[in-house]
Amino acid sequence: MKIRNISIYLCFILLNSFACDNLTEKSSSRQGNPMNSKNEEGVLVIDALSVFEDHEIVKVLNVDGSLFAEIKRTNDREPFSDKLSEENILAYYPDYYIIHFESNIVSDSLYSVSIGKETKLIAKNRYMEFLSWPDYIMRYYVTTDKNNPLRQTPSDAGKAIEDIDYSELSFVGIEISGDWVKVRCDKECEGCGDCPVVSGWIRWRMGGKVIVKQYYVC
Repeated sequence: MKIRNISIYLCFILLNSFACDNLTEKSSSRQGNPMNSKNEEGVLVIDALSVFEDHEIVKVLNVDGSLFAEIKRTNDREPFSDKLSEENILAYYPDYYIIHFESNIVSDSLYSVSIGKETKLIAKNRYMEFLSWPDYIMRYYVTTDKNNPLRQTPSDAGKAIEDIDYSELSFVGIEISGDWVKVRCDKECEGCGDCPVVSGWIRWRMGGKVIVKQYYVC
């Protein structure tokens, strides 16, 4: 999903306003993707378990720098925000420490995130990781259906693999080729049923839009 670009001038103003809050932030200990290209589209994954364990807060800001929401633990409950929901961000399952946003890299210190139809901002800290869409697709379980079947080759003209009950299966990624991902049946989680062929190619993106559904826990 396209998220409108925030002007560099505005970003510098906002970063200056964040300075006092960020002086005490720990530097990132994660080895995520290098952020050497601005406005790269992907997913911002919040490390909600570490937020919980460290009693920390992730602030979500309006584009004018004012506070929109805080993701934090309350009374030993998993980190959450009452302004976030399954309907307005990419993945929101706070009971499982899963909080993911569709996101753009605005600068080396700032992300824009999509919440419903609005764009918000999150300053970079050690409690998050930015993933490109291909990396995100490869990290989590993928499901599909007969409208987007497994194929022998990464092409709409590739021969579809038949006799698969997709309602009973989930898949894990093996490799990415453009808008296609090679997957195999997730034997370790759900098993593969009576499916004679357990791997093939499915289209994960069409016209710039992600078309597969993902799951995050077995």
